[in-house]
Amino acid sequence: MPISILTIFEKDYHFGLAALLNSLIRFGYTGTFWAFFRGELPGWVAEHPLYDRESLRIDSPDGIRIQFAEIDAEIHPAYLKPALMLDVLHRLDTSSDAVVYMDPDIVLTYRWGLLANWVSSGGVSLFEDVNPNMPPRHPYRLAWIEIFQHWGAADLRDLSRYYNSGFVGITRTEAGFLDEWKRLCAIPPEEIRREADRVGWTPERWDQDRLNYALMTTKVEINTTGPDGMGFVMGNNLLAHATGSAKPWRGGYIQRAVMSGRAPSFAQKEYLKVAGGPFRAESSLRLALQRTAARSAAAIGRFYRRS
Repeated sequence: MPISILTIFEKDYHFGLAALLNSLIRFGYTGTFWAFFRGELPGWVAEHPLYDRESLRIDSPDGIRIQFAEIDAEIHPAYLKPALMLDVLHRLDTSSDAVVYMDPDIVLTYRWGLLANWVSSGGVSLFEDVNPNMPPRHPYRLAWIEIFQHWGAADLRDLSRYYNSGFVGITRTEAGFLDEWKRLCAIPPEEIRREADRVGWTPERWDQDRLNYALMTTKVEINTTGPDGMGFVMGNNLLAHATGSAKPWRGGYIQRAVMSGRAPSFAQKEYLKVAGGPFRAESSLRLALQRTAARSAAAIGRFYRRS
């Protein structure tokens, strides 16, 4: 089954984009990768010998066609995820039978073939979040129901788990779920905030909460892993997702280890493994220094744990 992948990046997230591409190549993905961007393309793209300035495309000898496409939207890019997934399926890449969105701070840690079979099996494929337990009568869920009913009541199903929006895979036949998620993402944030204040809820993960509410309002089958799937805990890791502000390319490894005893995370270490190529956003010297700093930080972290 042909599967297209897409991501959205801006600012320094192009470092993560390069690592994501490298990991896809390493673990066997072939197909079209849609890289939607806001702002300027980074130098490692614009100056790449295979980059075609007219088509905004790189045809990699590794079997990936990387198609760049600029987006001109003032809203946060996260709200565009379902709309761009639908655009890929229905307009940009109609030969694909499925589409996968991946955040640009993710890298693969397992063979793509397993993920491809999982996504191709139908339904929507998701990874549980770092704190996945959210029973049907959780205060957040009840707040969502009270808030979103102002934009249309719906028959709801009970769900007990909370899913991360950094990876969303879906087949063409289930694209109706994306329509519902897109509808929710189109509600202006200030209107959501006004209703949230009324019920005493503070929205923090805007597109992710809407994803999880869309799962309640639809009957789409959910294919899922536990938090270990994204590397939040150790186990059957398929991806490494560097959530939070301490992105792997921003360094600070030794400082965090000295100040708080925090060793490099699984996601940070996996990023450093694949950041060296074939697409290289960091210089060889900078990457070598980052890797050395990470090893030193790991040693400091071990000292803290023994103390």
